[in-house]
Amino acid sequence: GIARLEMSPSPFTPNGDGVNDETHIDFEVLNLGAPREARVRIYSLDGRVRWEQQWLVGSGQQSIPWHGMDDTGTLVPPGIYICQVDVDVDDRSSNHTTAARLVYVAY
Repeated sequence: GIARLEMSPSPFTPNGDGVNDETHIDFEVLNLGAPREARVRIYSLDGRVRWEQQWLVGSGQQSIPWHGMDDTGTLVPPGIYICQVDVDVDDRSSNHTTAARLVYVAY
């Protein structure tokens, strides 16, 4: 399952000044027998997916950067977004295969 999903820093300011230009999506994956697909999505509050990436992950600590851009490479407007992480874990009875947190973008 997924444990300890955190965004750091939050808020972050992807304005190109070299300070807090990206946030790191940090989470721990538990109980994987082999690498599995993790999907990270950033949603706007109206429910639209603004950014989505997929990675193969193993058990342990993961850190995925988000630079504040949507899937077209355009900076998202300042505001509150939802970060959702899904992992295809081995144990289908696990209830921690999805986790979500708020992330704040400011300029």
